[in-house]
Amino acid sequence: NERNAIIQHGTMTLVRKAALVNENGWAEWCITEDSQLGLRLFRAGYEAVYSKKSFGKGVMPDDFNAFRKQRYRWAYGAMRITRANANALFNPFNHELTLGQKWHFITGWLPWMGDALGLMFLGMGLAWSLGLIVDPVRFEFPIALFMLPSIGLFFFKIVQILALYANRVPCGLADRLGAAVAGLALSHSIGKAVWKGLFTNSLPFLRTPKMKNAPALVQGLVMAREELFLLVLTWAALLGVGFTHHWATLETRLWCAVLFTQSLPYLASVSVSILAAMPAPVTKQVAAPAKEPVRMGVFHPAAGD
Repeated sequence: NERNAIIQHGTMTLVRKAALVNENGWAEWCITEDSQLGLRLFRAGYEAVYSKKSFGKGVMPDDFNAFRKQRYRWAYGAMRITRANANALFNPFNHELTLGQKWHFITGWLPWMGDALGLMFLGMGLAWSLGLIVDPVRFEFPIALFMLPSIGLFFFKIVQILALYANRVPCGLADRLGAAVAGLALSHSIGKAVWKGLFTNSLPFLRTPKMKNAPALVQGLVMAREELFLLVLTWAALLGVGFTHHWATLETRLWCAVLFTQSLPYLASVSVSILAAMPAPVTKQVAAPAKEPVRMGVFHPAAGD
């Protein structure tokens, strides 16, 4: 419990009834009402206590689509909370929250805001790539000083995820790599949720996926159709820029490297979606050897029985 700044998740939280009543209960307008209540309690001066002992287990999403929708709700709700508590979080003259609490809440949601910026930068990159292909005389490559940080930040994000899991989660390298890929696969959905959470007031209807009886490959591609479209568009822009400029200059190769790194989250999303749609491997249960019946000895009643 660093600096009394836990971002509350309701599944594993016990809340005193008096505190809940004093703060007028759950905020029904917020889709992540647990985290919103936690921030309100901190603003009211309450304290949170963290226990390492687990008193239960949360229910994990059934598949990748449910996993993605869950993170979408979380990111959308976080932005609604940020908007509703902007004065307490960003106003230096508001002392309802300590500096440590402000720091942890803002930085805790910064990675999601980074995904939103990544979505914006992808759109800008595709638009600029179109100019480099259609009118290469008028459009010039950005200087390398602006392209290198984009590539470096991507790899820093991957290294950070691997280091975090190595430090906090007892799992092997394969599991850490899998977690990194799964995290990348959510980037597009989280980015969309952040932008919508900043500018809308109600969570949009989430369409139930169809084609349940289609082959697994088709199901996976349908679930990740937006990511697949952007993946193809980004790779087309990469090849278009490269062949238009004949891969001749350092700026050309760097720009193509930027586009490639921007495409990796979409490649991860499509890959994870297809893998999640595949039928689970059937494990054959080995029949246990039959047990011989226990032979009871002859019963001789005792005298007097």
